[in-house]
Amino acid sequence: MYGNDPEVLATAATLILFIALYQIADDTQATVAGVLRGFKDTRVPMFISLVGDWIIALPIGAWLGFGDYGVYGFWIGLTVGLAAVAMGVSGRFASTSRNTARIRRSLTLWLANDGRTHPPSVITWSRSQCRRLERNHK
Repeated sequence: MYGNDPEVLATAATLILFIALYQIADDTQATVAGVLRGFKDTRVPMFISLVGDWIIALPIGAWLGFGDYGVYGFWIGLTVGLAAVAMGVSGRFASTSRNTARIRRSLTLWLANDGRTHPPSVITWSRSQCRRLERNHK
């Protein structure tokens, strides 16, 4: 620590709790956004993040932070915004992971773009493979 002021220590100890909640929301949204990137789904998560960060987190944080809550208000705003992003991208993942046509396209692109110098091969799935995938995702 940089000082022994009891008020600073109390504030820092309380902020650790806010930051712990923030980390849960941030780690969740970052992981799910990465999974969506694997599905080649980047546009909708970008808009979800824009809304969560700029339309939810910033106004709430500013309102609470410059209001009665001080530094805690800024962290509350950030946490609420990131929790909204985490819920939004999780919902997007839930719908995307059930879309077998999208999974098939993503897998085909991934297999075709494996970094080798030979021409890409197109992999097609049989109907039974698609049905099995659909059953596993219900």
